[in-house]
Amino acid sequence: MKPKVGVCMITYNHEKFIGGAIESALMQKTNFDYELVIGEDFSTDETRKKVINYQKKYPNKIKLILNKKNLGMVPNFIQTFKKCKGKYIALLEGDDYWTDRYKLQKQVDFLDKHPDHSLCFHSVEAFYQNQPDQTYLIPSKAKNFNFKSLLKQNFIASCSVMYRHGLVKKIPEWLFSLNIGDWPYHLLHASQGKIGFINRVMARYRRHSNSYCSQPKVKNFQDIIKFYQVVDKHFHYKYHSIIKSMIGKHYYLIAQEQLQDHKIKTSRINLNKAYQILGFIKALTNKDWLKLFIKSRLGHSLV
Repeated sequence: MKPKVGVCMITYNHEKFIGGAIESALMQKTNFDYELVIGEDFSTDETRKKVINYQKKYPNKIKLILNKKNLGMVPNFIQTFKKCKGKYIALLEGDDYWTDRYKLQKQVDFLDKHPDHSLCFHSVEAFYQNQPDQTYLIPSKAKNFNFKSLLKQNFIASCSVMYRHGLVKKIPEWLFSLNIGDWPYHLLHASQGKIGFINRVMARYRRHSNSYCSQPKVKNFQDIIKFYQVVDKHFHYKYHSIIKSMIGKHYYLIAQEQLQDHKIKTSRINLNKAYQILGFIKALTNKDWLKLFIKSRLGHSLV
């Protein structure tokens, strides 16, 4: 029987966490069939061995994609997503886990009742692996979520989302050029309908030294700028004013980080870019820069 939901799970070097992720998917209580599709990206630890053992134990529930070489996060995600079947697709990475056994049922019920919604998501408790008691909620507060607000900030944790399958007919080639996988997918689906929100914590998102969010902030900001540039083109510059301001903001954030690292020259270059994009001034003079530099040393922002 064709599953109503496909659970898309990507994993790489998650030997400590993958069992918990898989178990949280298998514990789901539903009145429909669902499958778990795991894309194992040629891990160097025991992850592959563990997912194979689970598949042998649950052959009718788990489908494995065992990459012959490491593809990287985004290509592995796209490949795994394409293999999923069902009316709806839910995401769960190998280092996160679901905490509510009725999570899939609740999201399917929501989307069944709201055909004008292209996706829905729920609250997630984020925590630090080395400090499990230090937690925060994603999103931080409930509000009216729409495409434009999602364009400004990714408030949807990947382990919380469920898409209406088939709305994105063709995966854009530019997606392969990014280091961000879920946010573009959120936007592609959100452009096809409304975003639904279930104000209930039903998953935990793990932050650790190997997670994407733990990479240097400057690299994160650079990835986001590239993301905005390709998304701007994809939507034919319809949201250019929003995207332009967000690009300027992230050049500013890069300049702040570089200044703290005493990278004066590159900080000045990026601050100039930010100010020009945001329309503050044409360029920083040496005198302007000296004032800002002194201000930043006193613990103030560069504005």
